[in-house]
Amino acid sequence: MGEGVFVEAPCKLNLHLEVLGKRSDGFHDLVSLFQQVSLSDEITIETLKDYSGIRIDDDSGIPAELNIAGKAAEAFFDSVGFRSGVRISIKKRVPVGAGLGGGSSDAAAVLRGLDALFGLDLGSSRLSEIGSRIGSDVPFFCTAACALVTGRGEIVKPVVPRADFVCLLVDPGFPISTADAYRELDRYRDTGESAKDDLPSLSADGIVSMYSGDVSEWRFGNSFLPALEGRYPELRRIIGTLGSSGAGFAGMTGSGSTLFGIFSSKKEADAAAERLGCSCREKFFAIPLACWRSAVVK
Repeated sequence: MGEGVFVEAPCKLNLHLEVLGKRSDGFHDLVSLFQQVSLSDEITIETLKDYSGIRIDDDSGIPAELNIAGKAAEAFFDSVGFRSGVRISIKKRVPVGAGLGGGSSDAAAVLRGLDALFGLDLGSSRLSEIGSRIGSDVPFFCTAACALVTGRGEIVKPVVPRADFVCLLVDPGFPISTADAYRELDRYRDTGESAKDDLPSLSADGIVSMYSGDVSEWRFGNSFLPALEGRYPELRRIIGTLGSSGAGFAGMTGSGSTLFGIFSSKKEADAAAERLGCSCREKFFAIPLACWRSAVVK
């Protein structure tokens, strides 16, 4: 083996997620507030002495040919105009199919890691541009710890992050694929049921202003939640339990299935986790990140 880097790939919460209309390219426009939190995958990237392509070791069980980390490495080398053999090893901590952006974060971490490994210093703007070819959420993970995200996810406006709360993340015991969530949302809207579940009308400035204010006064929402709760009633039950257990705010991240509560202290979050008991598959504690993680050269 040659030189290597270690990179943390933190996940994100969508504190607010409004899905708008479908675009001509098949994607949906969205308005969302992304917050990186400390629950992270761990990625090691090492050069191979003899060129032998891109090798992926991922303990999630995702086949190498489908792994977004490998696609990120391919996109990186295509962009910089040279090739090198690398081994990418991923220790998964972030649940798959959970709405936490674990795959997108892994992809961004690979871009940042390769940039550091080869000493290119491409900068967040160039890495974001490469990342936009891989997935909608990847540019965020190349740019900021907290941001207002629009377009299909590629337009990222950094927001000054908070660090004064604790997050309890709850895995309800089942994944929800993004494709299934969008199908449910489109079906739900086609039936006209969505009229009663419209999200509060919040401007971009209003979202940012609300984020900086009292958590108990947040009126954030998630367009997917009312569309999914008929099929998955457990989602609302867990959110209700988080709220009645002292969370200043509780919601669902991304297209699900992870729920989260925002607490003022670890003690309060612990009490809520105990109240939820064994009714959920997994529970994670996390804190908001004040800056996005960089690669660490070994």
